[in-house]
Amino acid sequence: MPDAVCLLSTDLVESTLLNQQIGDAAMAELWLQHDQRARLLMRAHHGREIGRSDGFIAIFDSATDAVGFARAYHQALAGLEPPLRARIGLHAGEVTLRTNAPDDLAQGAALVEVDGLAVAVTARVMALGQAGQTLASSNFVGALNGHDVPLCSHGHWRLKGVAEPAELFELADADTPVRTLQDTPKAYRVVRADDGWVTLNQLPNNLPAERDAFVGRAATLRALHAALDDGARLVSVVGLGGVGKTRLTLQYARAWMGAFPGGSWFCDLSAARSLDGIVHALAQALGVAVGAGDAVEALGRTLAARGECLVVLDNFEQVVRHAEPTLGRWLDVAPATRFVVTTREALGLPGEHLLAVTPLAADEAVRLFQLRAAAASGAESQSAAEDEALVQPLVERLDRLPLAIELAAARSRLMPVRQMLQRIGERFNLLVARGGRIDRQATMRAALDWSWDLLSAAERTTLAQLSVFEGGFEIDDAEAVIELGADGTAWIPDLLQALLEKSLLRRLQGGRLGLLRTVQDYASERLDETLRTDAELRHARRYASFGEAQATRERGIELDNLVAACRRCCAPPRAEAATLLAHAWSVLRLTGPFQAGEELAVLVADSLPAGDQGQATVARVRGAAASLLGRADQARGHFQCALELAADGHDSALRVETMALLAGLELSAGRGDVAARLLDEADAVLGVGPDAPARYLLLSTRGKLCVLRSQWAQAERWYSEALDLAERSGHRRWQGGLRGSLGMVASAQGRREEARDQWQASLRFADDIGDRQWAGNTHCNLGLMLHELGEANAARQELLASLEIARELGHRRLEATVQCNLGLIAESVGQWGQACAMLAAAAALAQSLGDARLEASACGYLALALAGDGAHGLAGQALSRAEALVATGDDAVMRALVALQSVLVQAAAGSTDAAAARWADATHLLSSPDVPSAPEVGALILRVRSTLARLEVRS
Repeated sequence: MPDAVCLLSTDLVESTLLNQQIGDAAMAELWLQHDQRARLLMRAHHGREIGRSDGFIAIFDSATDAVGFARAYHQALAGLEPPLRARIGLHAGEVTLRTNAPDDLAQGAALVEVDGLAVAVTARVMALGQAGQTLASSNFVGALNGHDVPLCSHGHWRLKGVAEPAELFELADADTPVRTLQDTPKAYRVVRADDGWVTLNQLPNNLPAERDAFVGRAATLRALHAALDDGARLVSVVGLGGVGKTRLTLQYARAWMGAFPGGSWFCDLSAARSLDGIVHALAQALGVAVGAGDAVEALGRTLAARGECLVVLDNFEQVVRHAEPTLGRWLDVAPATRFVVTTREALGLPGEHLLAVTPLAADEAVRLFQLRAAAASGAESQSAAEDEALVQPLVERLDRLPLAIELAAARSRLMPVRQMLQRIGERFNLLVARGGRIDRQATMRAALDWSWDLLSAAERTTLAQLSVFEGGFEIDDAEAVIELGADGTAWIPDLLQALLEKSLLRRLQGGRLGLLRTVQDYASERLDETLRTDAELRHARRYASFGEAQATRERGIELDNLVAACRRCCAPPRAEAATLLAHAWSVLRLTGPFQAGEELAVLVADSLPAGDQGQATVARVRGAAASLLGRADQARGHFQCALELAADGHDSALRVETMALLAGLELSAGRGDVAARLLDEADAVLGVGPDAPARYLLLSTRGKLCVLRSQWAQAERWYSEALDLAERSGHRRWQGGLRGSLGMVASAQGRREEARDQWQASLRFADDIGDRQWAGNTHCNLGLMLHELGEANAARQELLASLEIARELGHRRLEATVQCNLGLIAESVGQWGQACAMLAAAAALAQSLGDARLEASACGYLALALAGDGAHGLAGQALSRAEALVATGDDAVMRALVALQSVLVQAAAGSTDAAAARWADATHLLSSPDVPSAPEVGALILRVRSTLARLEVRS
């Protein structure tokens, strides 16, 4: 009796070519890996292998099992090295299973033979596929019994040996490109017409042939097909000029031609300016004459007579006002006709379905450039290897617009990618087609000229002034900047909406609006110089009016506007420059890079007159940036300058904040007494003043001073008081930082669960506001605690996350700290070489920063790692450096640490007497009331005692 089963057939694509490339031995190993993975998947999805060639033939009792295997099989092949690609066919039908006799099995026959037409049909379905595709027959789709499996129909196909055409489907994924199946001698596409089934080449159409390969747009093509398949009769494909609307619709028309037995017709309306122009263009596309009488009605009847057909109306934007008396009537008269319109703005007709075409995905944009550049230069890769890595940034600067990418790629015969990037500021000279092309797609400027010419005077004035924004804007920001003057009194939101509908504005995250860089550059060229000056001044005043909360909101989303406004206020110099610098720095200190803040501060300093009160703010920013960048001496100089200018200007809040920052700098150098004096002086200046930022800095810096002295209870009191102020002020950055500081205090006192909770809270605050500086610090603290708990791998992951952030920010002190901690982990598990490398790098970086405390710590642990590695001479040198660094200054904790490290170094060298003597010195130092209890000291004491016990030295 025949059995109803689901069949699956696979075939590896270009496996023979791969065999030639890698050789028989490597191919045999690859086949082994392939078979092992495939058979594991077969068992997991309840399949049975029934045949084998350049792939598998298998049967499944369940269609969903077969689908699961197909998806997993594609993924498994992609994971091989080198990767393989396969095509898969799925079918459901009846087969006869027969078991071979023992004698046949002995001769190599399969255990089970499968007979039936269904086997041949499965093979035919598979053979139509391309690499990465899974095709299924309508019988198989029926066997799914309504299970939710995304499918895309490829129409009906006549398969050799099968009486009736079968509809074939593709298992569709959002990122799978739509690829038209090609006819073969054993299978070809057919469409039902009035007189039966006809092949595609018999369907009427005037679609132009494709000149080069179409790239990407899989999801958009599927969306277009889904809209028409779900009953939409008019789909308007909207987007900016050059975004690829025409190519997209033609690709759809060719790929789904079989869905329209009445024909597929392409009508270019770029030359039309009137109702008559639309009529004549469509009549020419349809190949009919326009006679006397109502030509619109006549064309409608022509379309109705053709039944199910597709009409693509390209470039409708300049004749939108004629949409209702033409296209509106045709929709009424020809109910079976589907219309796809490309336009830069919506038509506004009832029943219109809008489909927005956005710039290409990043990988699609790169692929498009590579293909077109190879065609232009006559080689697969004309650029140097270092240029290949620049394709991604180039296409990003081109806004991933297909027209811009193709025009740039055409230049590749003359200039490499790096030169194109250097000349991107001349984009409208760069993006010009060569040769005899003269249409509006011949240059990027011409494509935008077309859109500009369709705007009203008020829309042009608005678009031009919007070019002063950087990185997007809110509606109320635009209202504060745009002045219409003689161009009208229209409501600004109406004009913004009009530009949005004309695809010149785009929606950004969080409801913001923005311009593509290409549009922004074009609009800026259209902005009159007088209007530019006024618009830029209004823009600067708008962002200078922000408070810190507005400037830093949404993870610093306004940074580009703040920086642009600040730069413009430097030439000619304007009073808003210093305020804008302070706002920009409030973001850059969170997000980095710190170097950008310093460079901006230098620009503002050079623009303002000497002695200008804004110079005090500039000096404070320069000091803060230099401090974070590890240039301590420069930072002190800038802070001193800020203090003098603030005193002259009677700006007590700025003086207090600067003194607190200077005190923090002294703490990093281990000079706690100097820091304490500065804080006392700042307290006297502030008095009972209500200035929250200054008060916060004083409280939190006093907490740091207590941490340096291991005065944990006092540190917790200062940090808690600062946290209370932060919560009352609603300042989330302060709250996140103080949670991190309180976590450090809790960890030092052995309250590790509390510390972990505080640090996790700190990370949540940091992620919420985009504070990468606090995130880096917290990952570092978490890593050190996990190391103390013995969780080396988890600790290393936290520290590596911190190291990445530190390097992106330019936070060199954090980088040195993390490298030191990574060295500690390696040293603790006996990875001497790695430990020495990390600790030596940390010491060198700390020395360049002038951070004596951090350098001493790194040198002390480097001495331990070198001693562990048997390099006792070098260990002695590193220890001597650490001892010299802690000999001066008032950091008792560091002196104790180095003393204990010296005991361990002598013990590792086998110098028992010297170790005992060093231990006696260390014991005397530890007994001093000046040496507080510190976790790091306690850990080393335990280590020393354990080491001395092994050496039988009395401790």
